[in-house]
Order: sequence, then C-alpha cells, then structure tokens
Amino acid sequence: MAMEIHHEKNLCSCEIQAKEQVANRVNGVRVLGNQLLVEFEYEVEHHYFNISSETLHSTLLYKTQENNGKATFRCDISRLKDSTFIHKAVSAKLSSLQIHSQFHGEIAKEIIKYARKSIHRSFYDNDRSFFTLFAKVTRTHNMYRCERCLELQAMENSMVELQRRNCGMVPAKKSSVEKLLKRVRVVAAEEEDEEEEKYSRKRKMRRCVGENKTCTICLAEFGAGDGDGDGDMSRASCMPCLHVFHEDCIRTWLDNSHYCPVCRFEMPTDSRT
Repeated sequence: MAMEIHHEKNLCSCEIQAKEQVANRVNGVRVLGNQLLVEFEYEVEHHYFNISSETLHSTLLYKTQENNGKATFRCDISRLKDSTFIHKAVSAKLSSLQIHSQFHGEIAKEIIKYARKSIHRSFYDNDRSFFTLFAKVTRTHNMYRCERCLELQAMENSMVELQRRNCGMVPAKKSSVEKLLKRVRVVAAEEEDEEEEKYSRKRKMRRCVGENKTCTICLAEFGAGDGDGDGDMSRASCMPCLHVFHEDCIRTWLDNSHYCPVCRFEMPTDSRT
C-alpha cells in the first residue's frame, strides 16, 4: 500500500532474556573456561499513521513487520570487565544486521548491565559453562501522512503556479463571488457539532466553523466572534467546495485567482460561465 510520507521517526528497543545452560562443546569442539554467548534477533516494524489537520491526532492506518536476521556473539566472561571491547564486538554484530550505529551504544550498555547483574558467583565455579543471553532488537519505523502538510503543499503549489504564469489564473467573476461565497458563523468548539447539525438539516452548505481552526491563506486562527461583522478580518466565509477562510483573505485571493487555494476548485470567471 503506497502512501505519501511527510514525517518519519525511528525508535529502537532491545529485550534481553537469560538462558543459562551448561555445555562444554560447540559444534563438537570442547570449550574451556566460562563463556558469554549472546544470540541476536533483529526485526523491523513499519507503522503508517495519518495526522488530522484539525486535531493533530495520529491514527494508525496499517503496519507491517519484517525479520532482518540473526547473529551470535561469543567471548570469555572475563571480558565483561572490558566495556570498550564489548562495545566494539557488539557493534560489529549489530552492523552485520544493518542496525544503525546510533543504537549500538545503548544496546551494548544494556547487554553489559544485564550480564553483570545476572551472572552469579556459582556460575564461575563451573569450569566449562556457557551463559547465554537472547537479545531481541526491534526497530519501530513510524511514518506519517500529514493532512496539514498536504494543505500547505497544495497552497504552495498554487502560489508557485500563480507566479510562474504571471498571475495567469484569471480572477473570479465578481458576481459569482458575491453569489457563491457564503458567510460562516464561528462558534466555540463545544458548539460546533450542534450548530453544524442544525444547519445541515436545512442546507447542503457548511455554515459554521469552530474557533481556533486555521485559515490556510493567512495561517491565523479563527477566533470567537468571527462572522459577526466586526471588521473584514473578523469574518469567515465558505467556498462552494466547503473550505473556509477569513473573508478578507479569500476575497483578496479571488481577485487574483479563480482557484480554491486548497483543492483548486474553479470559480466562474468573466471568460466563462
């Protein structure tokens, strides 16, 4: 499933479990001394989110998972005292699994901390033993589709095209602006649903907008009292495509372009009806 991505974030976690066992052979070869064995397993989870332009709330659309392999690290337990050696050795194994180096240091610290805490004195008394750790490394790759970014991108594209064509997007027809541009009431957030439901029973056009939502032309929020007639910038208007702007902003825009700055809905012009 393809999706436009505007923001990304990577997180990494390492879950460690001890699997103590006594053994004296590896592939049939006798091993002397106390050994630390670390078994790595690496997987990646891809999470795709959508961020609402109004609430900025993230909604998980879907996720996928992939296993990226396994690796094993072994050394004498006495080397746990040498943090530099363990860091380098663990980092080499993590690199072989294509785990980004920014996560290597923290994973190595967790392994050293867990091993030192878990290995008891009684273990050293066993002359030929392995102390085995299982380390499951998970990278969470979060990807976000941002509706706000889409709106700003559409607006930027409109402005670039407007400049490129020397304002070639002809102005909207004055009479059409007066006829099709509808005044919108700005209401408190808790009143919005009630107001919109009341008007939707009578008209198809959306006739209210919640305060603190944003005009995508000037990027300023609608405030309480907008739509009551207290100056041009305190009024809000709705296009036929249902996008809402400050009245002064959208009228100025339509004086230069007959396209909606968000969705490119076309208003009538003097050259066509």
